[in-house]
Amino acid sequence: MLFNNNNSPSTEICIIHNIVRDIILIALGSENRLYVDDLEFHLRLEDLKPISQQDSDIHDVIATEPHVTIREFVRLTFAEVGIEIEFCGKGQLEKGVIIDIDEEQLILLQLNKENIKFGHTVVKVNDRNAETVKSPIKMEFEIEDCRTQDVPIHDLQSFIKYLVITDLNIMRK
Repeated sequence: MLFNNNNSPSTEICIIHNIVRDIILIALGSENRLYVDDLEFHLRLEDLKPISQQDSDIHDVIATEPHVTIREFVRLTFAEVGIEIEFCGKGQLEKGVIIDIDEEQLILLQLNKENIKFGHTVVKVNDRNAETVKSPIKMEFEIEDCRTQDVPIHDLQSFIKYLVITDLNIMRK
């Protein structure tokens, strides 16, 4: 997953969808690793409100968390699929490693725990000089317009849960 730092809402929505999709592919055993450009990049969550909520007086949408780093979003998304990761290293050498699994969550999402290996590096920072190759599996599940659905989002975790369940259902079809 590559992204630039122009920080526009549509770019951030695509980043979020790509992260969720890649993490699901890792949990399904179809991918080994999520590559990101910058774990410190901040996603502005207030820009992710559906249009109908942006134009209304509803202020409960992610009100307590106006932004989150890619690192934290990745950690929370892995947790939503039952995988706990820990980040170690710094800068280009930083990586995310599986340190625990939540077997009940894996069963609930019908994920095979055999696909998850303790100590496996599942997140790496891209080498800026390396050429990126898009896998055919990722292309099959590309999100066409990278927009969120018009669904109320009350907090970051419920937003992540919604995306995980939606994308899992799409990938299983």
